[in-house]
Amino acid sequence: QRVTSEQQKPKAQSLSISTSEISKYIGGVTQVNCTTSEVTGFLMSLDIGYVTVTNDHVISGSDSCSVLPENSNGATLGAFQLNLSSPSVWNRYTDIAILKMSVAPAAQSWSKSISSLNYSLSSLRSCPIKMLVGSPVMVVGYPAFGKQQVQVEGYNSSISSRQVTEGIVSGHDTSVQKPIGNLPYSNYYVSAKIDSGNSGGIALSKDNNGLCFLGVATWLSLGNYQTQGVVQNIHNVFYKE
Repeated sequence: QRVTSEQQKPKAQSLSISTSEISKYIGGVTQVNCTTSEVTGFLMSLDIGYVTVTNDHVISGSDSCSVLPENSNGATLGAFQLNLSSPSVWNRYTDIAILKMSVAPAAQSWSKSISSLNYSLSSLRSCPIKMLVGSPVMVVGYPAFGKQQVQVEGYNSSISSRQVTEGIVSGHDTSVQKPIGNLPYSNYYVSAKIDSGNSGGIALSKDNNGLCFLGVATWLSLGNYQTQGVVQNIHNVFYKE
């Protein structure tokens, strides 16, 4: 009966996301460098001001974190410290931290103003509450597989590159949904490649009304033969208790 029910559900139409559609938003995804990890975040303009949003677990245990926003061509726009002492949260059941920024003292001379950074994601509409299985997905972030070790003037260093991976909504994680969990909506399993550094990055999707904000890349679900990325539903992320 369950298989029959799944077969009778409406299927996602054949849609694809173009590079021109996401180009406006890529610059709002930034690398987050913490004392314990290097991950991803994204910039938003909220009622509390200009902030970086990332996963809460990536800042846990860190003494300091900074972001290095880039434009769409990969040029660094500055170095900005994150205020870890008083993160804002929408609810305690999602792995989300909302952090205010300030220009790093050592980067005052060359950093752009905080107000001039790319906050386009703030105006991107949220996807419908439950996107259909098969809907297209693009994940944007700084995964570990995009990090390369280099030598600069005899010193060991590393360079991380922003990556876009493509896939589909492959399933719904209902374990977080009431009455089993504490959130109103299911999260997503996606087939787009997600690595450890993607935590805090964004997932975009598309329906008949165009591009939309699907959610926040959060963790990997490890199976015996297949690994699936998990994306926190944007409606759970924005859910206020």
